[in-house]
Amino acid sequence: MSDWDIAVDRDLCLGSGICVAASNGAFMLVGDRSQPAASPCRAGEEILLAAMSCPAEAITIVDVDTGRLLFPEES
Repeated sequence: MSDWDIAVDRDLCLGSGICVAASNGAFMLVGDRSQPAASPCRAGEEILLAAMSCPAEAITIVDVDTGRLLFPEES
């Protein structure tokens, strides 16, 4: 299993907490904005689901080994 670099654009983040609830501890609210609990972190489906659930699309995920942007998907 690979590691992912996760980031939250705090200017876009609405502080809804959806990522915190969906990610099993991968995100936390600091003040009124989300941030990764640790980055890089072990890859996990719950992190991807949290990013996909973000209403502000403020979360990016990059595979550490390949440098490939996993979310949002490149078009």
